[in-house]
Amino acid sequence: MKKILTTILAFTLLSSFSFAFADSTSDYIVIDVPYVSQLYPTRAVVGCEPTALLMALKSKGLTNDITLKDFLDAMPKTTTDPAKGFAGSPYSPSEKIRTTIYPKPLSEYANTYMPSITRDISGSELEDIKKELLSGNPVVIYATMGWVKPFYRQFDIEGEKQWLLRNNHAVLLTGYDAQNQKFYVADPYNKKSPTKPYFYWILESKLKPIYDERKWAIAIGEAPKPPYPESLEDISPDEYKAVSINETSYQGIMFDEDVYLDLALIVQSELDASYSYDSSLRSALISSGNEDYTINFINGSVYKNNSNIGKLSEKKLKLDEKLYLTIQDIELLLTLLK
Repeated sequence: MKKILTTILAFTLLSSFSFAFADSTSDYIVIDVPYVSQLYPTRAVVGCEPTALLMALKSKGLTNDITLKDFLDAMPKTTTDPAKGFAGSPYSPSEKIRTTIYPKPLSEYANTYMPSITRDISGSELEDIKKELLSGNPVVIYATMGWVKPFYRQFDIEGEKQWLLRNNHAVLLTGYDAQNQKFYVADPYNKKSPTKPYFYWILESKLKPIYDERKWAIAIGEAPKPPYPESLEDISPDEYKAVSINETSYQGIMFDEDVYLDLALIVQSELDASYSYDSSLRSALISSGNEDYTINFINGSVYKNNSNIGKLSEKKLKLDEKLYLTIQDIELLLTLLK
């Protein structure tokens, strides 16, 4: 299971934080990220990309003793080519140099603090960005200052003229709200109030065309686990595993290092009991002899004649209107129901 490391700051660049809500769901999350400004106390007017990334690293418990200036000064530099490092100076705007650093060298630099902590996911669709966020991974995206329409001009890149985006900016996405179709942004550039954190929600409809202009992004954290299968048709033959229960062999499904078994089949075979599942209530009713048992899959509790007698884990698969539980939960359930 992914672990989101607790951020313990030896000191703060600013004293304000954005706090995650107590519960994230499959379609809503706000990740706890300590704010770092590119304007105060260190003034790095064009250092938005590394500043946004530094926030994300700190949210993973890294670079706690690294100031923004430390981070910027150790970053790879180049005269004019952002594909090799930061072109120019993050402290000084320039009309001649395209002062920025591209995702690949920036991600590689971040990984010197912890191998593979970041991934250059440039080219990803916005749906992939959502999966990263909902997995607890903040994402640096390259956008435009103030989310205005992109405009371009020519820059000299090691003697070659290239048309590059002029009003470049980078921000850190730290949350997503599917119901309201919004992203939560940690913006390192707060021009109106440089000493204050700058967090805000932005509509997906406003963010998408700006992101899609280049689709440049860096994810911080482990790659999201593959989505759960939705049907037995999604299960490949090599994912089936034989499991013995009371000397009877059943076909289990191997997924994410656990083996899942058809709950109804096991209950009916092992206990000679009736079984019914109510999808609207997300609960199962099991009748065995004179006893009635209810499994509440919302909280994992098992009830016998309305008395709580145990609790299952939250791990389960729902495939073609059937519920599959892990071997551990199946064994626990059989013990409780016997």
